[in-house]
Amino acid sequence: MKYALFLLRRAATYDRGYLPRVAALAVLAGLVPLLGVVFPKLIFDELLGLQRLSWLMLWVALLAGGGWAFAMAKAWLNKGREAGSERTFMGLQQELYSKADRLSLEVSERKSTLDLVERSEYGQYALYELLQILEPLGGAMLSLILSLSILISGDGWLLLILTWLNLLAIPSARRLAWLEADNARRSAAENRSFGYFTNIAIDFRYGKDIRLTGGRGLMRRHAKQTMDRIMRINHEYFTKSGFWLGLSAALVELQTALAFGLLALRLFQGDLSVGSFVLLYGAARQYCAAGRQLIELGTRAAAANLEMEPLVTYMGLEEQQDHGDPTDPEVQRALAAARAGHVEMEGKDLWFQYPSGEVPVLQGCSFHIPPGQTLALVGRNGAGKSTLVKLLCRFYEPDRGQILLNGVDIRRIPLKDYHSVLACTFQDFSLLPVRVDENICCKVAADITEGDRAAMQSAVDRLELAAWLNRQPRKEATFYSRKLDDQGVLPSGGQAQKIALARALCHGGGFLMMDEPTAALDPRAEEEVFRVMLQAAKGMTALFISHRLSSTRYADRILVMEEGRIAQQGSHRQLMADQGLYALMYRTQAAQYVPAEPENRSKK
Repeated sequence: MKYALFLLRRAATYDRGYLPRVAALAVLAGLVPLLGVVFPKLIFDELLGLQRLSWLMLWVALLAGGGWAFAMAKAWLNKGREAGSERTFMGLQQELYSKADRLSLEVSERKSTLDLVERSEYGQYALYELLQILEPLGGAMLSLILSLSILISGDGWLLLILTWLNLLAIPSARRLAWLEADNARRSAAENRSFGYFTNIAIDFRYGKDIRLTGGRGLMRRHAKQTMDRIMRINHEYFTKSGFWLGLSAALVELQTALAFGLLALRLFQGDLSVGSFVLLYGAARQYCAAGRQLIELGTRAAAANLEMEPLVTYMGLEEQQDHGDPTDPEVQRALAAARAGHVEMEGKDLWFQYPSGEVPVLQGCSFHIPPGQTLALVGRNGAGKSTLVKLLCRFYEPDRGQILLNGVDIRRIPLKDYHSVLACTFQDFSLLPVRVDENICCKVAADITEGDRAAMQSAVDRLELAAWLNRQPRKEATFYSRKLDDQGVLPSGGQAQKIALARALCHGGGFLMMDEPTAALDPRAEEEVFRVMLQAAKGMTALFISHRLSSTRYADRILVMEEGRIAQQGSHRQLMADQGLYALMYRTQAAQYVPAEPENRSKK
């Protein structure tokens, strides 16, 4: 139960009163059934023996009043227990989200990590189930101990027989737990598949393609095939579990019949009074019920413990290490220069291979970006351009080589301080379904200062977004998409990319990186955005990647990547004169925009 214990310790940090309330509820759950065992014996003793009216009324009052008092206490404790369960569940979810933010991109992109994340969702629900069964589990344990003490003092042989029959129920309970865990394991992949098709069906982003291409039938067919597999797995599970549940129920009835028969025989022989018969029979029934419940809940807890293993494993994943020392004089000097606008970037003999890759993506890549210069990075697909940007962002660490900021290895700089130097935007950028100003400033609206708004307005003006924003119902307070607000808007791809670019400018870093940020724009719009962006970034050190080489003419220098290395570098004019890879790529693209002459024009 080590996984369950680990998470229960975590639960105690979210609500320190939760486990004490569960313990109090468990005590009540164990004591309440004993009211119906002990007091009936006392009442029968008074009715058939001593006949003391005052005592009889006292026992009846305690039986009724005790049940009422326990019910009130349970209702009060349950209220706090339910709230604590929700706080614990939500707190754990927030902890998992924070964990994802602390993982390196290299770890988070691994298939094994993605599988852990998927399985961790089941672990969260397993924890929630465990929190729900703690009270009845503790109550069953206490009730078993109290009824056991009554049976020991009254009829040892009956206790041995009932214990033996309870032990016979353990294999059934274990088999049921194994069947449940096996069913969860075998159906996990199918449930994920069915959930995937369900999410696509309700996601508006896929709606146009599905409707226009007749994809409904395709989606329904895949969903039905997945559901059929789930039904076959579940049918096998319910068939087998039904047998074992029936066997467990038969053992319970056998226990009850034996207890009644043995005690009735002793009653007829005069070895027991009616009150003792009532007491021992009630204790026997409670002992059997508590034992059965303890076995059932114990196996459920054991199954939940196994389902929580991926969750605990995920929480224990190695987080991104930050070895930077903010007190290092060289680090302080490099950061001070960067914040003053002096950003010099250099890569020395960089080698990098993805964990699942067969060959290195970067193979001895070296480059130098002087302060205040704008460099364009171009190359064929797969040359390593985006990988180099990921290393510059410290999403990954190079296998060999160094990246220097103002002469200091960036691994020596605290990650948060280094990221403050960067202003980045990517082709696969993400905008949140919140207000536009919150997207640009990366702050909740209430926390956006006048300085933030001035920086946002400057970025919006430079990117010519002001006219579009002023047409929106709530200006910059307009929500992006309608997920959180019915009056939200969904901008065109180009406008959305401009919002992402405004976010990069508003961030204020001295090193601007753009990894194909204008892929959704047509060539004319892309050229205009680059012109505006480079004008806005004047004086900053900038690196941009563009698949359209017409934009590279604005750069001070162009780096051409080929097979993980810088194969060429120079200005647009120099590279065109070299007649190398860059010139070939440029002319190939230019030919797509030059109309071909009719073949018969020269024959006139």
